[in-house]
Amino acid sequence: MAEDGRRPWLAARHRDDRDIVALAVPALGALAAEPVYNLFDTAFVGHLGTAQLGAVAVGSNAFNASFWLFSFLAYGVTPRVARAVGRGDDAEAARLGAQALLLAAGIGILVTAVGVAFAGGIVTLFGASPAVSGFAVPYLRIRALSSIPVLLVQAGNGYFRGYQDTRTPMYILTAGAALHIGLDYLLIYPAGLGVRGAAWATVIGQTAAATAFVAVQARRMHAPRWMPDPAVMRSLLVIGGDLAIRTGALLAAMTAATAVAARIGDVALGAWQVAQQVFLFLSLVVDSVAIAAQALVGRYLGARSPRRAADVSRRLMAWGIALGLVLLVVVGAAARPLAGAFSGSAAVVSAAVPLLLWVAAMQPLSAAAFTLDGILIGASDTRFLAAAMVASSLIYVAVAVAALQAGWGVAGLAAGATLWLVARTATTGVRFAGGRWAARP
Repeated sequence: MAEDGRRPWLAARHRDDRDIVALAVPALGALAAEPVYNLFDTAFVGHLGTAQLGAVAVGSNAFNASFWLFSFLAYGVTPRVARAVGRGDDAEAARLGAQALLLAAGIGILVTAVGVAFAGGIVTLFGASPAVSGFAVPYLRIRALSSIPVLLVQAGNGYFRGYQDTRTPMYILTAGAALHIGLDYLLIYPAGLGVRGAAWATVIGQTAAATAFVAVQARRMHAPRWMPDPAVMRSLLVIGGDLAIRTGALLAAMTAATAVAARIGDVALGAWQVAQQVFLFLSLVVDSVAIAAQALVGRYLGARSPRRAADVSRRLMAWGIALGLVLLVVVGAAARPLAGAFSGSAAVVSAAVPLLLWVAAMQPLSAAAFTLDGILIGASDTRFLAAAMVASSLIYVAVAVAALQAGWGVAGLAAGATLWLVARTATTGVRFAGGRWAARP
C-alpha cells in the first residue's frame, strides 16, 4: 500500500521520500539565502529608526521586482533541464543552461539601468513619506547594482535543480548570505553608512554568489556554446512570458499592499514590512517542496512516465502541508520575539505581533498553494498558472484598496492576502485533481 503512493499521510513510507528529502532540504538552504538579505537588512536597519525601516520596506519591495518578475530564469529552466535529464540528453541540458545565463546577463543590464535612473520615481509610486523617501532612494539605487548577479543566480539555480542537484546552490548561496550578514553589521554600524551600508552589503554578497555559480556551472556543463541561440532563447521566453505574467500579478498584489500600508502611516508600513518579510521567508521555506516538485515531475514526464509523476505529486502535497503545519506552530509561538527582533519601536512591535500570528495561521494554506504551483510548473502548465494568479491577485488588490478607503488598516491587508491564498489554492487544486497537467507534452 505504501509503495504505490496511494496513502497520502507521512506516517507510511513512500518510495519517493528519499528523493523528495534529498532535493527539498538543500533547496531550503538555497531558497533561504535571498530573504536573508532582506531579513537582516530589516533587522539591522529597524533599530536605526522608523523612517529607515520604512525605506528598506519600500526599497526591498521595489527591488524584489527583478528577483520575482524574472524568476522564470529558474522556474522555466528547471523543468526543461529536468526533462532533458529524464531523456538522457546532456547536450540539450547544457544548451539550455548556457542560453539562460546569457539571457540573465542581458536582462540584468536593462534592470540595472532602470533602477539607477528611475529610483526616485519608483519610490514615489509607493507613496512613501518624505522622511522615508530620503533613505529609500539611495538604498534602491545601490541595490539595483546587484540585478545582474541576482538574475545569473536565478538561471544557475534553474540548471542545477533540473539536474536534481540542490546541494551546490545551497553551499554557494549560504556562503554569500553569510558574507552579507557580516558586511551588513560592519557597514551599517561601525562604518556608519546606515541604510546605504545595508544596500552595499547586499550587492557584495550577491555578486560573490553569482561569480561562484557561473564558475561551477561552466565546469559542469557538457560542451556548452557561449553564443546566443535565438531559437533556444525564444523558447525560454515563451515559457518565461507565462511565468512573468504570473509573477507580475503576484508582485502587483504585494506592491499594492505595501503602497496602501505606506499611505496608512509609517508605523503601519513598518509593521507590514516585518510581517511581509517573515511571510516571504516562510514562503521560500515551503517552496523547497515546490522545487522538488518541479525537478521530479519534470524528470518523470521527460522519461514518459506520467503515472510516476502523478504518484510523486500526491506525496509532495502531503510533505508540503505537513511542513506548513510545523511552521504554524513555530511562528505562532515566536510571534512577539520576532516582532521585537525587527524593530526597536514599541508602536511597530505592537502592530506587528497580530500580523505575525496571522502569518503563522496561513502557513498550511500557503504550503498547499506553493506545492501545487511547483507541480504545475514541473509539468510546464504555465499558461494556466498565469491566468489563476491574475484572477487571485485582482481579488487581493481590490480588498487592499477597499481597506484604505474604509479605514480597515493593516487588518484589511491581511484579509486580502488570505483571500488571495484561498483563490490560488482553489484554482490550482481543481487543475491538479483533474489530471490534465500530467498529459502535457
